[in-house]
Amino acid sequence: MSNQWQRIVISESTIFIIHLADRTHWVTLTNIDFRKVRISKKTFDASKSEWFLYDSLYSPDLLKSASLRNFLTKLYSHANMSGRFQLLIPDVQQQEGKVDCGLFALAIAYELARQNNPSGCRFDQYAMRDHFRNMVATNNFVAFPLLSNTLAFNNSYESKAFNLKKKPNLD
Repeated sequence: MSNQWQRIVISESTIFIIHLADRTHWVTLTNIDFRKVRISKKTFDASKSEWFLYDSLYSPDLLKSASLRNFLTKLYSHANMSGRFQLLIPDVQQQEGKVDCGLFALAIAYELARQNNPSGCRFDQYAMRDHFRNMVATNNFVAFPLLSNTLAFNNSYESKAFNLKKKPNLD
């Protein structure tokens, strides 16, 4: 296992921004569950967690990504998970065009870190790139601009079960 995985600690509020090289695409993966009360660190068990994949350019074909499979396999091995776990795909704002996925992945991760449900956020996509440039120029990371954070959303999730004793079955 590479050194980068040895430094990762899986907690009850882990957030990853993942580049899927085979799709030239960025997504956000977390184990933060907005459907229920936060789990305490004392009872957190990485092997029993559900993982949530936030994708601003979702297509069912994404689940066949070799990069995603590779990441999930490494995550599974690192966390010493056994048996099956759930990958849930919450509803999230879909971007216009194909070039802003990295900005959306950052904005979603930021909202997750603030303990806000990104499914209820509607980002101002046309202001995101300038906002990001300003954050880099000023070395000041702040919330991405929102059109609204009161979107009506349901708590329905597309769900995939994985048995990672073998390679992830994302079909």
